[in-house]
Amino acid sequence: MLSQRARSLITGVCRLVLAVVFIVSGFTKVIDPWGTSIKINEYLTIYGFDYLIPASMVFSIWLCGAEMMMGCMLLCKVRIRLVSIFALASMLFFTILTFLSATFIPVEDCGCFGEAIKLSPWETFFKNLALLPMAAVVWAYYRNDKILAFRRSEVALTIFFFLLTM
Repeated sequence: MLSQRARSLITGVCRLVLAVVFIVSGFTKVIDPWGTSIKINEYLTIYGFDYLIPASMVFSIWLCGAEMMMGCMLLCKVRIRLVSIFALASMLFFTILTFLSATFIPVEDCGCFGEAIKLSPWETFFKNLALLPMAAVVWAYYRNDKILAFRRSEVALTIFFFLLTM
């Protein structure tokens, strides 16, 4: 059994790694939202959601902003329980998506870091396999925090991060 200090240290490292990955991923996509939109179009077409293609630019902007906002909030421990749930859910979704892309559905690259860093579907899958347990560790550590307890500083930081990333 790990001591409280060891659990806190491990959780802190996992939280910081996730925060940096989300911020970098969002930032590299926001540099070229049109390219991100094209990559989203590719995924929508491959998975048979052609009717959503007209909204791909909206999805692109939302994805970039959501990733950067989650990263900033993880970095500053703002609304940490809620953000850890979203981080875990998004890592689970993208791990499944990249597994499908690597095994069954041909995708040239994942687009997870925009045009800045090209990763194959398998590289992305293994990256996500490394990040998924980190998201689970962060969620498990903060799962008992009150989800609806609002402090003024957290509300202000949430609004600030929203405005910063959108």
